[in-house]
Amino acid sequence: MNKLLLTFLGIATLLSACTFSEQVAFNNDWSGKFAYKIDATEAYQMMGDMMSEMDDSVDIDANIKEEMEELKSTPGISNVKYDNDGKGKLNISFDFADLDVLNNALGGQNTMGTKAEVPDGFKRFEVSKKKFMYHSPPVDVSEEAD
Repeated sequence: MNKLLLTFLGIATLLSACTFSEQVAFNNDWSGKFAYKIDATEAYQMMGDMMSEMDDSVDIDANIKEEMEELKSTPGISNVKYDNDGKGKLNISFDFADLDVLNNALGGQNTMGTKAEVPDGFKRFEVSKKKFMYHSPPVDVSEEAD
């Protein structure tokens, strides 16, 4: 029981040591710039040597770079930038031509950076008449039974 409690507290501490930020700047024609930032420097410092002992076969940076290459080839997306300082700070940004392009680029991405299952036609951002609306992607919190 104590191990479970310590594990839970350790995970909670690491997650609380991370900051996730999304910034979207719109122009009058609904084009604009999207930026996603993660600051996990405190978590990296807490994990210390564990990071250097991680399995090298899991290259998270390579996976993200692959996703960025896909994003670069998306029509309506330009100026794709990716930066990982290797110490816990990660920045991703790109320019988009309109809301449809932005919605397609983000897909079911939630604010924690993971993919979520979203219904067909889901739009995170939309304009209806004179209203601008933001819809948060659904988060699946159910546990699958074995």
